[in-house]
Amino acid sequence: MVPRLPSKWCTFWTWAGAWNGVTPSTPCTGCFDQPDASQAFNSSWHDGALISGSCAFQGSAIYIYGIDAVNPANISFSTNGAAPVTGFHYNSVTGCAYDALFFAATGLDPAVQHTVTWSLEKSANGGTAALFDYAKVTVDQTAASNPSVSSPASSTLPPAVSAKHKPKRGTIVGAVVGGVGALTLLGAALLIFWRRRRHTSRTVSIDLDADEHTAPLSRGAASYGYSPVSTGTSSELQQPAPAPSSAVFTGDPSETETAVGSSESPRPPPNAPTSTPKVPPVMLAWDPSPSSPDSTGGRARDLIEMEERLRHLEALAQPPAYA
Repeated sequence: MVPRLPSKWCTFWTWAGAWNGVTPSTPCTGCFDQPDASQAFNSSWHDGALISGSCAFQGSAIYIYGIDAVNPANISFSTNGAAPVTGFHYNSVTGCAYDALFFAATGLDPAVQHTVTWSLEKSANGGTAALFDYAKVTVDQTAASNPSVSSPASSTLPPAVSAKHKPKRGTIVGAVVGGVGALTLLGAALLIFWRRRRHTSRTVSIDLDADEHTAPLSRGAASYGYSPVSTGTSSELQQPAPAPSSAVFTGDPSETETAVGSSESPRPPPNAPTSTPKVPPVMLAWDPSPSSPDSTGGRARDLIEMEERLRHLEALAQPPAYA
């Protein structure tokens, strides 16, 4: 019933008393007047008898329309509490008149809110009812616009927008610089570690311990035990431990000592034990590095020397002959 305007300038209706809001979904079957709904605004209206109402709005003019029926009531209007003015009165014997102008007020201050009130009074012909349809409000477009917004505001907008982007740019630059610095430190640490590891040589030692890692020596063969690999600064060839130069037998106060190179078989004393003497451990070590210039010849000499020592140990391990 009112043009679509901002809510500040919309018209607000107040109905005091038993008004009937007639719509296609809520018809008033008990009302005396039955106008054609298709000719009414939005197919709706308000039907009342000897009651009142009001309309609040903001604009420079207002026009209130209704449906004139047979024998209507007298309607008195008042604007902003001024003296009431009797509105338009229509008396028809042929039917209803649509879009009938009930009241109009013009030349109002568009910057303030206004109120129009009305009341229905019994006419000279006994009419008591009136049908209100819609209202039109004239709005000043200058007042409708926001006067508090000044034109210089547009000139200050670009600096604000550009200032908003500066922190983002600084954050991105700081993140990139920090990431590059972290990657540089990591690369330097890895390079130092790789150089130190490259210049460090490894020494491999192999220990043969007869008590813990090897089985007893058998004729013509030898068993080997390996110790954990250790690292050092250079590769060195560990010389085997010297073999014992003599065999010593104890048991009697008088001791018998025989040289290794003697051709005569040693004779134990009468009370000498008959068990085989304990063979001393053999220590062997070599450098497994294939880059040694004399690796082939040195390994052959070591094998020959080891075989000679094994034969010597086998001779010592044999029990002495008895007479």
